[in-house]
This record gives sequence, C-alpha cells and structure tokens, in this order.
Amino acid sequence: MEIESTIKKICNLEIQGAENIAIAGVLCFKDAMGELREDKDTLNRLFTLRKKLLSARPTEPCMRNALDYLFYDLAGGDVKGQIYNRTNYVLEHFKSGQQIIAEIGSQKIKNGMVVFTHCHSSTVMNILKKAKDQGKKFEVYNTETRPMWQGRITAKELSLDNAGLYTLKDRTIAINLIDEKESDINGKEITKNEQTEFETGKFKEKIPFELTDYFIIIGLIILFIELAYVKVRGDF
Repeated sequence: MEIESTIKKICNLEIQGAENIAIAGVLCFKDAMGELREDKDTLNRLFTLRKKLLSARPTEPCMRNALDYLFYDLAGGDVKGQIYNRTNYVLEHFKSGQQIIAEIGSQKIKNGMVVFTHCHSSTVMNILKKAKDQGKKFEVYNTETRPMWQGRITAKELSLDNAGLYTLKDRTIAINLIDEKESDINGKEITKNEQTEFETGKFKEKIPFELTDYFIIIGLIILFIELAYVKVRGDF
C-alpha cells in the first residue's frame, strides 16, 4: 500500500466507512514500519505520519482512536517493533469485532422487515449480508446521502446481493421522520442485474426506530442543521 496514495484516497472520500478508513490508516503504519530506520527521529516521523492521516479526515474518530492506541504508553527501545505488533492486534480486533457485530446485529432483522440506512457503513453492510445469508427476506431503504452520494455504495453492494432495495432522496427520509402525514416515495428498485425500475408507494410515519448512541440532543441539532442546508440548496 502506497502511503501517500492512501492518504489522498481518504481525503477524496475514495475510502469510506469508519472502520475502512481506520484500517487503511493502520495499514499505512504497518507499511511504514518496513520503510523506516530505527533511529532517534523514528518517533517524530511516525507522529508526522499520524498527523497527515488525521488531517485527511479530521472528523473520523475511529481512525483517531486506532492511531492513538498505536502510540499509547510506548516503552523505551524498539518503537518500530511495538507499533508493528499493535497494528496486527488492531487489524485482528476489527476483523473479529465485525464478525461478532454482524452475528448479533443480524438477529435484530426479521422476515418481512424494512431496514433504513443512511450514508454507508461497512458494519451495517455486514449485518445485512449476514441476515441475507441466514435466509431472511427483508427490504432496505437507503438514502442517496448528498452531496457525496455515499448511499450509492450501499446500493451497489446490496444490488449485487440481490436484496430488495429502494434508494430514496435525502429529503424523503427527513420529511417522513418529522411530518405526521404520509408522503409519496419515488424510489428505485435495484435488481441483481443492476436494471432499474421506478417504484411508487406510501411510507407510513412514526415508525419506531432504535438509536445506537446516547447523544440524542446533538443528533437532533445536526438533523435540523442538515434540513436548513437542504432547504437553502433548494431541494424542498
């Protein structure tokens, strides 16, 4: 993996998904261990690499936490060896963690369920694919996630798995989560052969949903800021 190329891909959103970004950052350090000579400036050069990676996606806490772990409480002596061993531990942690989350998360999905997703998450994708492997029949409604269209990554991956998929405009989800009236959905169903058919239906309001974070107030503030941005952009 070319380190500068990876940093550029993270910055340009070519690498997306919290854990994918974190894994890419850790792999950069693993590669760097084979290129750096152990001397008095080794640690400073590694801190410089850490700074470059974090500046490529400053809003990504998963990568920040992973890289912080690489440097946490380093003992004197073989700095390269210590960080290299930690990169292996982190990568294995992500791998095993994804498997555990997918297994537990797939139990939440039942036959006939409709699942909503926003943006793109490798963790969510693993849950959906695990549920599909278990033979469950369900539909997925995902947003476009403008302006970078991350939702299209989710749509493409699910279409290859032949899952029932409907891609919605961002405003459709926002309207339905706040308004009490029913709203028309003009979405797209993406089939396995990637042919697209337009579907029109009704989406019922006030569907119960679960939050995976306790910063509810912050989430609401962010939602209203996004709605204001969409309104200014002219989608309403």
